[in-house]
Amino acid sequence: MLWWQIWLVTVIKKLRRDILIPVPGRFRGARAVIQDENMITAINTQIRQGVANGAQGFVTVDGQPYQYPNLNVAAHDNLQQYNLTWQHKFNKKGTIVTMTEGYLEYQWNALVGGNVNNGPPHTYAGLTGPGSYINGIAPAVGIVNYTAFKITDKDYICVRPIDFPLDYKGERTGFSTAYSEFTVGWCHHFNDKLLIRPEIRYDRALSYNGGNIVTPYDNGTRRFQFEFGLDCIARF
Repeated sequence: MLWWQIWLVTVIKKLRRDILIPVPGRFRGARAVIQDENMITAINTQIRQGVANGAQGFVTVDGQPYQYPNLNVAAHDNLQQYNLTWQHKFNKKGTIVTMTEGYLEYQWNALVGGNVNNGPPHTYAGLTGPGSYINGIAPAVGIVNYTAFKITDKDYICVRPIDFPLDYKGERTGFSTAYSEFTVGWCHHFNDKLLIRPEIRYDRALSYNGGNIVTPYDNGTRRFQFEFGLDCIARF
């Protein structure tokens, strides 16, 4: 299914390195399809501050500051998100760059697992259909760090050593638990139009429920998983 977010973004140019830069925008729907009756007008705003030694800070609001509780249960996510991001360049050449972000997400009157997948269940994906109704707010918080190392003019290694999401009521992942995740990826540019990004990843659930560890992987039977992924990006 094709998903859309319609953006109208106005950027105020940076005048000095150490000033705050509001980047307001307006879009129709937060991770909701255009025809969804629960889609509402929302606001996207970013405030950026440059500081010394190649560091920058960002504060982003993705969605309206307050989402009124939906009258109907949404079939699609209408997620609201606040981000606080810090970026640092370790040297003038920019061969080592790190970015750390803390975020708060929430949705009102949502379903466990978020977007509804009505496809037939398979042995590798048995948790289909709508999840349980969550009355009121369903929040999630997390912190993540990306650190990139430039190897050549066409290659860099990206490590995500810190990635700790906490899904309080299971709206984001289908399970109420905290997670730890570790990822290592490689990016190779064949040219200025084509690149590939393979990565390996390890995920682990950290929470207990009634004395038992939460098992969100492999159709709700395992505590952890290993994953290999690869994507190819073609610019035009």
